[in-house]
Amino acid sequence: AASDVYKRQETEQNEKEKSFKCIGVYGFNSSLRVMLALVISAAFSRKGKTLFINLDEFSGIEHIMGSDESRNLSDALYMFKQAGMQYTDGIRRSIHFTDMFDYIPAVVSADDISYAGDMLLLQFIDAAAYNGQYMYVVINISEGITRPWKLMEKCDVTYIADLSLIHISEPTRPR
Repeated sequence: AASDVYKRQETEQNEKEKSFKCIGVYGFNSSLRVMLALVISAAFSRKGKTLFINLDEFSGIEHIMGSDESRNLSDALYMFKQAGMQYTDGIRRSIHFTDMFDYIPAVVSADDISYAGDMLLLQFIDAAAYNGQYMYVVINISEGITRPWKLMEKCDVTYIADLSLIHISEPTRPR
């Protein structure tokens, strides 16, 4: 009987882990990284319900998205930690909705990201994806993350925002 409970808990945990695809966006150019993450969020939203989590400290995305800034990632992480790493209705209210994808506005202070730590962020991402029934979660992984590779390991794929990889050629003129 006890082994059946353990197997059922293990199966439920595996289902939670497999219920969404995690897409990371990383790079040292904050503007390019945010724009790439937004484009990727919009693209995946055509395939299924998508959540964009902005871990950048000073991206200004709230102004681009027209957010009322009533609740943000600082609030959501605080509520998650206070609730013993459990998803709450308050966290759900931190998620903002658009026609294409849902998003959580960035933290108020850079310290909120560094103090959260990678383990809390990883558990938060799982809880938000599972409880919001998201198929895709796009994460803007900023330099403020102490161990960004931990978040990259979580991701099914990580895109690197690097201008040196983009080749823009001048159009050729017919002669």
